[in-house]
Amino acid sequence: MLSDASSLVSVESVPHKFNPESIMFIEDGLLIGKEGMPRHGALRQDKKNYYVRNGPAILISKHSVISRGSLYGEHVIPYVMDRVSSIDIDDLNDWSDAEYHFNLRAKKDVFKKT
Repeated sequence: MLSDASSLVSVESVPHKFNPESIMFIEDGLLIGKEGMPRHGALRQDKKNYYVRNGPAILISKHSVISRGSLYGEHVIPYVMDRVSSIDIDDLNDWSDAEYHFNLRAKKDVFKKT
């Protein structure tokens, strides 16, 4: 229930190629899937969706959460953001990616005004 929520946290979807169900390893020259998984991995459409916290937003709505020193509380509502809005700048490649998307968005805004 939304009324029971103790916080809201922004997240983004984990790309399917990084999904835990996609992880494999090489042993004795053979490609091995996760225990119980076929070597080639599950079909992308059949995999569970995973999310990671992306950092832009954490909203704590209950005093009890803050008083315990917790960031999330027990009932957390996800605020799902797209990949472009979730760019995390850790290196020059990330900076270039962010700059590209910023300029692309700026061009779209210019055309909307005319």
